[in-house]
Amino acid sequence: MSVQIRAITDEEFEAFRAHEVAKYAYEIAANYDVGPDDAREQADGHFRGLLRNGAATPDHHVRCIEVVSVDHDPQGPDAAPPVNAELVGYLWYSVDRVGGYAWLDAMSIFPAHRRKGYGRHALQALDAELRRMGIGGISLHVFGANTGAQEFYRRLGFRVTDVTMKRDTD
Repeated sequence: MSVQIRAITDEEFEAFRAHEVAKYAYEIAANYDVGPDDAREQADGHFRGLLRNGAATPDHHVRCIEVVSVDHDPQGPDAAPPVNAELVGYLWYSVDRVGGYAWLDAMSIFPAHRRKGYGRHALQALDAELRRMGIGGISLHVFGANTGAQEFYRRLGFRVTDVTMKRDTD
């Protein structure tokens, strides 16, 4: 068994977009005191603005995260072993070629597949992909209430580079 990231197909893109918009709307509502309908509208606008051309948007790379296993008992002596790939999440990053860095726009491991090392392996695969592109680093944003994700990224060597804070005026 191994974890791979591969380019998303046009057919798979809508499922990715729906998943990420729902996740992002939840985070907006939870962190900014916004109602669910407004949060969904904001999240949808955000995705449509950044991924104007879907999976073909220049300098944006949407990946499927898959767990790949090989059946080592093929049928017949000349049969190639079948490869089974299970979708366990999504990864989306964008590249600033002038600055030489990447931005991890989103990464999701589906709930049933969490805490199995797939996120760590997906980021290792991303590191290799970025090195091949000559990209020397990657940054990301994590919502303040998402302490689990913050700890996950810290364990993988990410460090806090800035903090955004909010206070109500009443």
